[in-house]
Amino acid sequence: MSLLPALAILQQGLVGLCPDEASANALEKTVVVFTMAVNASQGEVLSGSTKQELTEKIIALAQQLALLDQSLAGDPFTAPGRLMNVHAACAALHACIRIGTTLSLSPSDAFRLAAAARPVINAGTAALTVALADPRHARDLAVLGDRAAQQLGVVEGVLDGILVGPDYSRSARAFAATAANPTAAVDWLVTVTHTLDAATTAGGREGLRSSAAQRYLAVTHSFITHQEFQLHSHLLASLAINERTQVARTLLTLCLPPLVEGMEAAAGALEESRPGSSAAASAAMDLGHQLGRLQLLEQCVKHPSLQAGLSATLQLHGSGRLVQLAVRLAAALPLSPPPGMERDVAAGHVAAGQLLAQLVLIMRLTLEQMRAAEQDAAEEIRAAEREGGSSMDAGSGSDGEHSSAQPDSNDHGGAECSAEGSGHDDRGNDSLSRKCSSSQHLEERRAAAWQVVRLLLCQIYDSWLEAPPAAICDKGLSAAAADSLAGSLLRLHSLSCSMVHWLVTAGKKSALVPEINDGEPHKLWRDVIDALCSQKFAVCQAMHTATAGSNAASRSASQRRMQVMHHTHQAALRVAYAAASGPLPSDADACSLLTFPLAYSLWMAVKSCPQLLVADPACASLLEQALRVQAPGCLLDEAQALVEAGGADPALTKLVQRRLSTFADVMAQLEQAGGDAAAALAASPPDGSEAEQQQQQQREARRQGLQSAVSRAHAAWAEAQRSSRAMPLAGRAEVYQQQALPAATQLGSLLQEYRLLPEQVAAAELELAEIAACRACANLRCPRLDETTQPAGSRKSLCAGCRVVRFCGPACIKMAWRDGHKRVCAVLAAKRQQA
Repeated sequence: MSLLPALAILQQGLVGLCPDEASANALEKTVVVFTMAVNASQGEVLSGSTKQELTEKIIALAQQLALLDQSLAGDPFTAPGRLMNVHAACAALHACIRIGTTLSLSPSDAFRLAAAARPVINAGTAALTVALADPRHARDLAVLGDRAAQQLGVVEGVLDGILVGPDYSRSARAFAATAANPTAAVDWLVTVTHTLDAATTAGGREGLRSSAAQRYLAVTHSFITHQEFQLHSHLLASLAINERTQVARTLLTLCLPPLVEGMEAAAGALEESRPGSSAAASAAMDLGHQLGRLQLLEQCVKHPSLQAGLSATLQLHGSGRLVQLAVRLAAALPLSPPPGMERDVAAGHVAAGQLLAQLVLIMRLTLEQMRAAEQDAAEEIRAAEREGGSSMDAGSGSDGEHSSAQPDSNDHGGAECSAEGSGHDDRGNDSLSRKCSSSQHLEERRAAAWQVVRLLLCQIYDSWLEAPPAAICDKGLSAAAADSLAGSLLRLHSLSCSMVHWLVTAGKKSALVPEINDGEPHKLWRDVIDALCSQKFAVCQAMHTATAGSNAASRSASQRRMQVMHHTHQAALRVAYAAASGPLPSDADACSLLTFPLAYSLWMAVKSCPQLLVADPACASLLEQALRVQAPGCLLDEAQALVEAGGADPALTKLVQRRLSTFADVMAQLEQAGGDAAAALAASPPDGSEAEQQQQQQREARRQGLQSAVSRAHAAWAEAQRSSRAMPLAGRAEVYQQQALPAATQLGSLLQEYRLLPEQVAAAELELAEIAACRACANLRCPRLDETTQPAGSRKSLCAGCRVVRFCGPACIKMAWRDGHKRVCAVLAAKRQQA
């Protein structure tokens, strides 16, 4: 049967359609015949007049389907034929769209078909939603799953045949050119969002879901970023917050998981394939598709019209899981791009970092909103209490004055007094009711705030520990990509530290947050500590890669980042230790809680920014303990576990090899630092007084001690490497501990003594102050942790002494002054005057 007779039969079957099963069965059979005719016509050559006639007939048919609102609406269980009619109509619509795709409809005809399709898909979504919400659907779950898959197929066909089509920009212009109803395009986006949400809830087929997700990402990107839609860009922002939340939630929860899985699969296939083979070419093509989708998703997430929706999505739908997926995505991108794709892969690394940074920024705003809600709620309670107290005081004072002035008042006077007292009672009752209302409001905010706290806490210890970004801890990442990713991870680490500090300090006193130490607080906070250390470890590695071979300006910026991260990290760790173990631990106790990521990240921080040894007095002892106790302990523990496992675990073998390689890096850096310190001490000052000569003798003795320690460490390390070259990993780690570690510990102690010399302390403090002057706020513990630009504003934020550094408020001025700014303030002022 050809298409035109099949269309005529289908149109005849729609006449007099009823919501009973017999009518629905008849329509379903007619749709089957029509679909068979559509399948048979694929590849058929049609004349121009036939194409035009078919175009008008399928649009008329779609409009006829759209007029079935009354028979398609309602409860699918009270009228079973309705649900069958819905899906039969959707199947017919899908067939019409397939014909339209074959005919290559003009933009105006494509939009007419899309406008007619909206009511049909709306009805299908409504029927599916009703069926899913009704407990009676449990017996027909498999049937509903098939219906959902069919509904997804319809949406996929609409997106593929109308909205995207063979000519992407042409379809976009068709929507943008609809001046009569410019909101229709946005309404269509919301309709498709609701349909995808309802259909995926019922468990549509995975392949179909992934395909629909790709097309949904493309059409969402066209709505909010395509140049043809710039005139109507305000329409999406004008949507209700719940609709924007729905779009943002569908965008992330539907599109992000298949993108992560696809990126991991493409990168894995590229790594396993032989260069130049057909498999490698196929993997490279797949990787290119995934990189394109990543760019679309990153641009959608950063668009201002979706910010409020994304914020609500992160509050309601598991921010930890979404951040975990973003971290997995950043780690999945290949480090060695295929030939010809270097620029695309580098752009992909930057886009992944920007996506992660955007999610973290939204989470940070959520935390700030929670703090603001706490302050508002507390202020409301205090205001209600003040008004209640003042009303009671005024009432009692007025009553006393009246009774003393007129002790023998008549009945009229007594009535006046009673009325006045009644007025005070009314004000008191009004104050009491306002207080009760504020208390109820506080309870509502407490529940919302606690939900946010739980989500953010899960983001810290659960998401990060389950999927650490292993790829960024290896070498091979480009400097630009590593810098972008380091900035994003630094924001994530800053958010984590800020939230931990708030939970332990203000959060424990907050009326919005109930007791957080129920259950197993020790384990919970130890997990938080481990996660913070892992984050810092990853950031240090990314920064090291980003600054390798860079210029002085980049290294200076990296030092500023490292300083900010270290101070924030140490403050968060101390309060987390206090929450985990009760009283604030001493430095020795804190050292016993160190993990390998913290030990190595501490070394990396000091290596990149030696001024930390002066800025943080406990840093030197922590570093010594980390090098002396924790690092080799981890090596031996993991080596022994490898021996117990029989040496057959490749993952553990790789882990121990990395630990041994890290220890080798530490030894090399210690030798270099010792040599640099000895060379600095060798620069003798001119001869002068007896005191200066005595100081010079002390410097020479210290230089000789450092030089000897460097020589001993070099010889011990060379001997340890030579004697353990043929040993297994466990034996090699033991030799390192016995032969190289004592010399390294001695050299580290001498280096710490050198760093704490008065002239070194003064120079480091001055450099620290100059670096702090480049920040928006010179207080390294300021909550605005990731800003490095000077704030725009009045000169009131300048330090009154040096007029060089800036602060964001009196609290930061006091804290920075207490931390050591007073010791360099005059020096900075003198340098400013000389300049």
